[in-house]
Amino acid sequence: MTNTVAFLMALAVLGSSGTVAAEHPALEENVTETMLTMRTAGAVLEAYRQEYGLYPTADGQLRPLKEAFRAEPPRYRKIINDKDAWGQSLFYRANSRSYVLISFGADRVAEQDYEGDTSIPGRTVQIIDAVEPIQDLVMADGRFVQRPFGDTGPAFVTINEMNRIFIAAASFAIDNNRYPGDASAFVPVAEIASDLIPTYASDIPSNDGSSCPFRL
Repeated sequence: MTNTVAFLMALAVLGSSGTVAAEHPALEENVTETMLTMRTAGAVLEAYRQEYGLYPTADGQLRPLKEAFRAEPPRYRKIINDKDAWGQSLFYRANSRSYVLISFGADRVAEQDYEGDTSIPGRTVQIIDAVEPIQDLVMADGRFVQRPFGDTGPAFVTINEMNRIFIAAASFAIDNNRYPGDASAFVPVAEIASDLIPTYASDIPSNDGSSCPFRL
């Protein structure tokens, strides 16, 4: 991996998502940013597991995400963002098979005793669409099991598509010591898709949830 490991993607527009966007536009922006940060952290966790065979600090204890990477190689510490959009630490727990990431949301208050509850939801738990957009965000094994809006809005679609691009591009970077495309300028993702397909992804989305082109 190169010393410059920041992965930048520019979106022309992040679309609205129902009443959350209409009633809380600034809040939705922060929620969207936090969900993207959590998905990106999840991609880093998966890359670590693929390299080492297990997740970092996989002892079942809840801790700030930053602490989980404190003793890990610099290439991981440099790319992990451990804060949500409200400047609060993301929290993390992992065992040998699964992990969970938690943001306490806009009100910065945990809705339950996550430290006392040592379970990890996993991929099969039912998704909870939180009633209030200020509630906690919980992601288990790359899947949001609690989120403040459903999966049909443009913002949510955009998050999912960006995550797909990130995972493919990060895998390319691990193998090639660079990200696809020209790092000196933004280009449409469609122009670098050939670097990623089919080795790193079966297909690569060109547009976000509002039909605006992704740039990398």
